[in-house]
Amino acid sequence: MVFSRCLFKVLGFFFIITFVVQMMIKWRITDRRIPKPKPLKNKQISRSPVQTNGTQIPMSPLPGNQETISTPSGLSKDEEIMMASHYFKYRPTNQRKLYSLTYDCPGCKNPCRTFSTSQAMDCEGRACLIDCSSPIYNHTVPSDNTYLIKTQLLDAEKLTLHDEQITIKTRLPDISKLKLELLNVDGGLSVGEMIKLKLVIHDGSGKVLKRGGDDVRVSIVQNKMRIAGRFTDYNNGTYLVTVPALWNGTSTIFVVIPYYREETSTLFRWFRTFNSIFYHYGDFSNGKLRQSTLCMAGPNITGYGKVCHFSAAHNGGQPWFCGHPKSKHLGCKDFSGTGDYRFTDIGATHAEMKLFRRKCTNIGRTREVKVNVKGKEIIKTTLTLCKDIEPVKTWDLSSPTGYFNTESNYVSTQCKMRALTTDQTRTCIKNTIIYLSGDSTTLQWYKALRQFSNCKQINASFVTGKWYEKVTCVVKGWNFTLKWVPHAMPFSFFDVNKSEINETSDRSLTDVLNGIPDKGRYIFILHIFAHYTRVRYHIFRDKVRAMLPALREALKRNKELQVVVKSPHIYYCEKWVPCVNDFMGRHLITILHQEMKEFIHQIKYLDYWDMSVSTANANLHAGGDFIWKMIQLMIDHTCKIQF
Repeated sequence: MVFSRCLFKVLGFFFIITFVVQMMIKWRITDRRIPKPKPLKNKQISRSPVQTNGTQIPMSPLPGNQETISTPSGLSKDEEIMMASHYFKYRPTNQRKLYSLTYDCPGCKNPCRTFSTSQAMDCEGRACLIDCSSPIYNHTVPSDNTYLIKTQLLDAEKLTLHDEQITIKTRLPDISKLKLELLNVDGGLSVGEMIKLKLVIHDGSGKVLKRGGDDVRVSIVQNKMRIAGRFTDYNNGTYLVTVPALWNGTSTIFVVIPYYREETSTLFRWFRTFNSIFYHYGDFSNGKLRQSTLCMAGPNITGYGKVCHFSAAHNGGQPWFCGHPKSKHLGCKDFSGTGDYRFTDIGATHAEMKLFRRKCTNIGRTREVKVNVKGKEIIKTTLTLCKDIEPVKTWDLSSPTGYFNTESNYVSTQCKMRALTTDQTRTCIKNTIIYLSGDSTTLQWYKALRQFSNCKQINASFVTGKWYEKVTCVVKGWNFTLKWVPHAMPFSFFDVNKSEINETSDRSLTDVLNGIPDKGRYIFILHIFAHYTRVRYHIFRDKVRAMLPALREALKRNKELQVVVKSPHIYYCEKWVPCVNDFMGRHLITILHQEMKEFIHQIKYLDYWDMSVSTANANLHAGGDFIWKMIQLMIDHTCKIQF
């Protein structure tokens, strides 16, 4: 009897323990209140070096040089998904003071001060957009963008996904404590060799920050001679910096870190957790009634229960959404146009704004070291002419792609450039139709070529200020036509009623490529950059993917068609760093290399990022001399005439 009682108690205790354990496991898997996971430690990241080109692509687009990221061990698949979801959500908190992105920004206008706003159903025009008490602007509305998990994440974002938010306790790099050591110490430096330096990142206390992911930019300068370099990220705070020694004498090597790893992580988080860091407006009108709403390239527009989908009707098939107007007398059919509004007043901590509150990304972020090189200049004479170089070789960014010589002329290291005279340049563009697609930076090309050729404007009265409509000019005696076509939204402005814009409905790259006939000499300059630095990179990836079928058919249809990719370029000083910066440029370059692998044997890639790094270009809209050097490189590659 005693044995039976003991056995019963033991079995009962066993069943209770089993039940408790099962419930704990079930809670651990299903409960959504999982605490914020700890950041990945360095030992969880592959230590294999990541070769990057000094054109500052932290994640090189070249095969075999991708970052390897490990995931936290010991977690179930469900926990992995929930942990990933955590990083795509924004949850407001009252425990920290928040600042607007445009806080203290010279020249940035606060939408609440610019417009008299109202939430009333009978509001008029821009007054309907938003008011200052709106939760969109006081950071009290949570956002959930977990749908982005299904998009293809860049390795650069994966590296920072588990980083904690910057606080006053965050250990940050100190440029004054940065260690830059020349490794070529035995025998000195000679022309033709690679100069190597060891770069180690330290915090304010002098301790090494054992993580990678900083945006490192390198160049070597001697008077007017200059060239960009390369770097290798070892993911432990150490970088190998390399620059070629092309000339003798004393030169200065500049190392710039415009975005620390912590800033990169913050920018990725802002793009990932908030719907947008920049909004457009949409106008709706019916008779005298006119109202405006917020617009963006995604359907999750905070503050609107209903949205209007204009992708097919007004944006060349590219995603574009606007909030539904408040009035019951207005609907999506009353849409009349869209345009730039303002940067989103998303919340940033005091520590974040203290770090980002800069006018130029290179000020206070530059270190330099002088080197002395001996020997005679080596001139390569065996290079293939740029007009004859295989397109695939122009996609190779493993080494610097060009430099400026003593006369401030740009010299390609990939091929031999011809010193084309003015008459030869005119001969090159005769019997040609050039399409310049993109934004205001290709409009600069249009203005320069228009002035050079003295072509006559035929479809609009061109003005010298901001311009948002497609334009065409011709030189009948040369049989030369020059066209500039702005890409679809996100752009600066679009008016449904503008005949100049809707004349051929080419509001997308797909429309333009589909309109190229099967005969005739065409040069198509493909450029998508500036406006896509204000949106998350998956929108850029979708844009490129949507264009590829039309590109494939155009190249197949017209054997004389030449397509040239105009790469992004750097700019260090553009109004206000938190809002306008070149951070996204290097990641867009990576996407271009990933998505256009099919075409690298057919179209050429012109590396203007490298060119602009060597000159430390300051502005998004570069100066006239720099613009013409960019154009000269393009003409030299596309002009097949033998002089």
